[in-house]
Amino acid sequence: MQPPHSQNHFVCLDCTFTQPQPGTCGRCGSDPVLDMRDPNVREMCTEQDTDRRTKRDELFRYVSIPVGIVLTLVVCVIVPPIAILLGIVPFFFGYILGMVGATLVVMVLLKSIFPYRDRFPRNW
Repeated sequence: MQPPHSQNHFVCLDCTFTQPQPGTCGRCGSDPVLDMRDPNVREMCTEQDTDRRTKRDELFRYVSIPVGIVLTLVVCVIVPPIAILLGIVPFFFGYILGMVGATLVVMVLLKSIFPYRDRFPRNW
């Protein structure tokens, strides 16, 4: 069985709708749709997906850092033995390591809850 886009070689950059003929997009009306058989167009679409993925990862990083810091501090207040354990390491390195660990956990959770999906298919 062929994929649904096998006969639709033209794609809209705005809404990713594919269609068999050039012209305006059949879904959003954007003009023009691009021919995915052209290697330059495929490369441009791949670059757009890569840029979107990078921006998404940066956003998750920026959100994860304060959440990880607050999470570590809250856990240290609620569970005093953890605060004592983290306080054993000099110069607050225990707390810093706890915050880094919590930040990484939050970032991994965000990526698993909100997985990235490419807008444009890779198998043209």
